[in-house]
Amino acid sequence: MRIGATAPAVALEERGHALLEERYHALLLKAPTPICVTRGPQHRIELVNPAYQIFSVGPEAVGEIFAEAHAALGAGERLAVMDRVYRTGERSANVPRRSG
Repeated sequence: MRIGATAPAVALEERGHALLEERYHALLLKAPTPICVTRGPQHRIELVNPAYQIFSVGPEAVGEIFAEAHAALGAGERLAVMDRVYRTGERSANVPRRSG
């Protein structure tokens, strides 16, 4: 609880955060681009949208550690980038490059 905040104000603020999180979750699930959301240094999978499921792992991967869920797909290169992003806070995007 914040100093000077009343219990009803804190409850309202927390509800606002929960609604915002629900909106982001719904938006990510509807996005046409593949999205996998992870948390923590082990990169535990929190969300995989339908577009990601087509090219990678299915919904059963939610709750698993990224490296384990993607072991058959050779996730080493992606995992190295994810580790750097987690450690440094640096942004990264996996954007395919055009040849030629």
